[in-house]
Amino acid sequence: MKYIYKFLLVFVGVISLISLSGCDGELPLNIPFTKEFVLNGSIPVTKTETVNFNDYPEYQDNENKIKDLNYVAAAFRVLQLDNTNLTANITVVIKGGGLTLFQRTLNNVRPADYMTNPYDFDLNQSEIDMVNTYLSLTTNRTFEGTVTISGPSGTVNARVAVDMVLEAVTEM
Repeated sequence: MKYIYKFLLVFVGVISLISLSGCDGELPLNIPFTKEFVLNGSIPVTKTETVNFNDYPEYQDNENKIKDLNYVAAAFRVLQLDNTNLTANITVVIKGGGLTLFQRTLNNVRPADYMTNPYDFDLNQSEIDMVNTYLSLTTNRTFEGTVTISGPSGTVNARVAVDMVLEAVTEM
C-alpha cells in the first residue's frame, strides 16, 4: 500500500510538472481573410477593395486577446470567368496604410488556370518583414487590395479572390 501511495504521488507530480511546463499562456491561431473582386468591363479593368479585419469573425472573436500578428501565406484565385480562353496580364497589389506591402504581376497568363490552381504569393523575407512591421505598428487593421486585368483589347467578366492567412498569438 505504501508503494502504491508513493507511486501515485510521484505520477501525479510528474504529470503536473509536464502540464505546467508546456503552458506559457499563449496560443497561436491562424486567421484566414478572403476578399473578392468583381472585374467587369473593357480591358484594362481594375478593382480596389478594402479588407477590414473586424469583418471576419475569427479576428473579431479574438481581437482583445491578440498579442501579435504575423504573415503566414497569401494566394490569388479565380472564382468565375466568362471567357476561359482569355490570355492576359494580372497584377495584384496589397497595401497597408498607403504603403505597398507586396505586388505581383503575372504576364501573359490564362486566368482560367487559377480556377483550379491558385497562385501562391511566394513573398521574400523583406516583403514578409514589411507586412509584419505594418501589422505591429498599426491599430487600423485593414489591407487594401487592387487587382488589374490588362493585355489584349476586349472585355472581361470575372470574380477573383485574394486569400491571406495571418497567425495571431493570443493570450489563453
